[in-house]
Amino acid sequence: MRMTTSRDERPGRSDGAPVITEHGTWGSPPPSIHFEPLERRSEARTWTTLALAALVALWVCTLALSQMTSRQVAIPTAERGIAAVTEIDSLLALHEDELRAASTAGGDKTVDLAGFPIQDVLLKASEIHCSNGVLDRAALRSVLLSRGAELLYLRGSAAFTDPSRSADPPPALSSTWGVRLLLDSIGSGLHERISMAVWAIGGLVGVTAGLLLLLGRRSKLGRIGWALFLGALPVLLAASGLWVLLFLFGRVNGGMLHEFVSISRSLVALGAQDALLVCLAGLGIAIPASLARR
Repeated sequence: MRMTTSRDERPGRSDGAPVITEHGTWGSPPPSIHFEPLERRSEARTWTTLALAALVALWVCTLALSQMTSRQVAIPTAERGIAAVTEIDSLLALHEDELRAASTAGGDKTVDLAGFPIQDVLLKASEIHCSNGVLDRAALRSVLLSRGAELLYLRGSAAFTDPSRSADPPPALSSTWGVRLLLDSIGSGLHERISMAVWAIGGLVGVTAGLLLLLGRRSKLGRIGWALFLGALPVLLAASGLWVLLFLFGRVNGGMLHEFVSISRSLVALGAQDALLVCLAGLGIAIPASLARR
């Protein structure tokens, strides 16, 4: 008579895969596996979170551009650019004698400061001040830079060109091309378009965040916080990398180009600051929401 058993007691067989025959079962069947269905609308939440992160990245970029082209930032930037291009301190020293003579004459006669490249900057003799025969260069410098910056903000690099003549375009990727691109990028026309884009994209960010709140079940604010962080992080890294490249480039260049590289670094730092604030705001929302789930 053949003995059968429901378990193979031979060494090494108890931990293997079960063998089932007509005489019995050797080994233990695997434990039953329970599959949990996907949480309802989880895929929609994932795509909405990614869309929110992309919109946040775009919004941070446009916000930074809007700030760079605002009058509060663009006018001082234009003044620094004009001072670098004209070497205004040397220019005033060169014409100091004739400026003192014009100040002595007084009146509303227009003084032509030869060598100042911004077109249509008018200077009257009554605006030139001398104290004990010494020209007040600081006041005159401020007037020239302020008026030149206003025209540069309105016209861009075309403010350097005589309206009766057409300027030849500089070679692409040259230092002159880069300077002109920077000056054209801080104009009032660009600021108006960028400001409208900031409001439009900001509205889309709000709508997408609201949709994510409607789709979410748990950690609704946490998802929004992580979307803010993940959207602003690439902008922060890109701006930081560009700042480092400009810093290294500025160390090997002097004179006028060095000043424009310094101006560019200041503008890039403004964008990095915006991205950093959004990253911190996202973490400030996401981390407490994640801890609350525990």
